Amino acid sequence: MIAPLRKIYFAGSSGRFNSVFAFLQKKGIVELSDSSAEITVPGTDKDSSSFYEISKTVEDLKDVIKFLAGKGAAVGTARKKIPGFNAEQILARFPDLQTAFAANREVIATLSEKISRLEDVLALPVKFDLIGELSLTWRRFFSLPIKKAVKLEKFFSGVSGVALECVYTDAKKKIFVLFFPSGQMPDTGDFQLDSMYVPLNPEAELKILDEALEKAKDEEDILYDEKKSMGAYFPQLLLIYDYYENLKIREAAKLEKLFETEKMFVLSGWIKDKSADAVTEELSLNFPDVYCEFRHPLDGEDVPVNLENSAIAGPYEFLTSMYGVPAYGSVDPSPNIAVFFAFFFGLCLTDAGYGIIIAAASAIALRSKKTPRELKKILKIFLGGGLFTVLAGAATGGWFGPDFLTRLPGNLGFLKTAADRLVLFDPVKDALLFVGIAIGCGFVQVMWGMALKCIDDFRQGRIAALFFEDIAAVFIQISMPALLAVYALKIFIPPAPLLNLLFVMFLAGSASIVLYNLITQKGAIFKILWSYYGLYSVLTGNSFSDILSYIRLFALGLTTGLVAMAVNEIVWIVVSWGTWAIPLAALFFVCLHAGNLVINMLGATVHTMRLQYYEFFTKFIRTGGHYFKPLKNFVKYSSVEVSV
Repeated sequence: MIAPLRKIYFAGSSGRFNSVFAFLQKKGIVELSDSSAEITVPGTDKDSSSFYEISKTVEDLKDVIKFLAGKGAAVGTARKKIPGFNAEQILARFPDLQTAFAANREVIATLSEKISRLEDVLALPVKFDLIGELSLTWRRFFSLPIKKAVKLEKFFSGVSGVALECVYTDAKKKIFVLFFPSGQMPDTGDFQLDSMYVPLNPEAELKILDEALEKAKDEEDILYDEKKSMGAYFPQLLLIYDYYENLKIREAAKLEKLFETEKMFVLSGWIKDKSADAVTEELSLNFPDVYCEFRHPLDGEDVPVNLENSAIAGPYEFLTSMYGVPAYGSVDPSPNIAVFFAFFFGLCLTDAGYGIIIAAASAIALRSKKTPRELKKILKIFLGGGLFTVLAGAATGGWFGPDFLTRLPGNLGFLKTAADRLVLFDPVKDALLFVGIAIGCGFVQVMWGMALKCIDDFRQGRIAALFFEDIAAVFIQISMPALLAVYALKIFIPPAPLLNLLFVMFLAGSASIVLYNLITQKGAIFKILWSYYGLYSVLTGNSFSDILSYIRLFALGLTTGLVAMAVNEIVWIVVSWGTWAIPLAALFFVCLHAGNLVINMLGATVHTMRLQYYEFFTKFIRTGGHYFKPLKNFVKYSSVEVSV
């Protein structure tokens, strides 16, 4: 059901706002609304600088926490006070420390790369000291794939004044050194040479780089020690972060929700009707100088929606939210889905063996502490669907297919005997009966939806729509199928008074819908169009297309059993190959039945949801609301109350 809410107002001196706001955060039962929108007297101009300053502090704290946590999770518990803790000093120092860390790590990475390259160069069988003495000759080291090396050597063999020397060879490449006159790099043709950096004195250069790297690492140790000293305050920073997040919530409320003058404030919001009196009593004890007042919602007011349902209907709020949020004061579809969804799901599968697997798997997952809370709602829906599948399967003789128990050895025949006692009909032999059950389910649910529409219109005071549209549609919905059964299908012949009553209901309902639209619609064209469409939608929509859509319950239920029979036929063919094939047959049985279960379970879920959303919800639901989100303390790292 949709819980009743009240509008609540708080008024007091400006100096009491922070305390009242902290009280409301602690209680977590009031959703704030825009107070200034209801007050015509101009309030004090609002200063947003405090909000943006606190927001910046929150973002800085996020960065500090992420920086100190490193790759680990930023979690911690409150400790006793540590002397010297100053959040402002840490936030002021953090940007420079982070920049210094990044710059120093970049230096270390660059130096390490250069050292690695020079070490590779020095590993070559080259006398670099002799090369360095050739002051009038330049040289260039480069590598080349071994396939192109021969062509390169031939290319430079005809060039005068240069010398090409191979200094290293492996399976993939060759490394050359090219000597040429100072400042006159020869033409290399189409060859793309991968140059190598080799200083005049690689050993001396390597020594310089090693010293620079050692110095950079020492600097990193100093920076790390400073980071470690900050880390001693890590739990306190987590608490400070939660504190500033709550300050941010308060300042945002000041800007967006609060009416304030120099001397007083007014704060308004929504509260559950059942919580209002308790809050008033507690508020009067803690804040005797703060005025509190309630009122009921006004017509057309944007009231948040809080769904309150039993443990059985509660999980189906998830399906309602997928469709949309119902408007305040309308009908909550959740408990109504709970009546039909599991039953229709079971009819779509009609196999007790599959139902046992679904129910057992759902129950096991629900007992696991690792299962997310939102997933548990879905699992509860499937648990109910699995149980109804067991009942539907037992009623139709489906136990891993209608023929599985008949294929078991003779000493297990008692299972077949016991199962036969539960069978109400055979979905294959009694297909028309199954179709009738599906259509009957459709008729009941559509009528249920129309009854909910009548209830909603009565609550909203739409009496004319209730009598001339809703009840008229109910008359047509009842009389039209009955008249078709009498004249078209010739199923029965009712007494004359009953037959006349059916005619009166049909004609009165039709005339009522036409007249209602002629009166309420504006403009001659719209009066004609809506009169026609209103009657057409009831005749073809409710009475035919919507109800006939429920034949999918029969189609899916029959398909599950027929595919299961095909699987069993394959499995027993494999069994007939001999004793050695029994393990293979067991594997086929598990895999093929699992595939059939998954596919038909998906079909049962999708089509059952479709019946709820398109054939049922459209009869009565009014969407456009938003869920009730009460003001609460922001608690991410702290496990204690955060005062603001």
